[in-house]
Amino acid sequence: MNIFEHLTERAASERSNLETEPCLIVPGEDALPQDGVLDYVTFDGLKGLIDVVRSAKTVIVFRGDQLELLEILTKYPKHFGFHAVVLAGAPGVNYTPEFEAATYSLHRAAYHAVINDAAELERRSVELTAEKKASSQYEKEASTYVRKTGNVKEFTAFDVPTGTGLPTQEPDYDDTGAS
Repeated sequence: MNIFEHLTERAASERSNLETEPCLIVPGEDALPQDGVLDYVTFDGLKGLIDVVRSAKTVIVFRGDQLELLEILTKYPKHFGFHAVVLAGAPGVNYTPEFEAATYSLHRAAYHAVINDAAELERRSVELTAEKKASSQYEKEASTYVRKTGNVKEFTAFDVPTGTGLPTQEPDYDDTGAS
């Protein structure tokens, strides 16, 4: 199951007017996980939460004093333009009972599944880049053997002529068995 694919942005034609985009959230007081894959973002106040630049790899960190704002977000996601999804199992994050109480009704995504899906998505993009580069290499090679007129250049020095000038002698078989 590709969880990360569902966290990426979809075209407006694919989503209904009532549906909002998901955004990962975690509790955070002290140190934030530095995994090199996800971007952990903190904010101050309601305006800061609305102005957070969100992408599929953005994780919004809620401090203990921002849990009331989190409860408002869970009740009215349509007004914020996104709905929260709890990133469960992030290393070094202390999931407090207060945070769990505020997010009990939210969907959860496993940290390792999201990281694996993000790595898979990165691997696929590298493969696509390599394929694109290979097709351009093919075009470079094709330019060396295709003339400007579109004809393919041919090397005919070792071609064997067919149909003309070849001997048409049939072998002489002796069916009598005499030698």
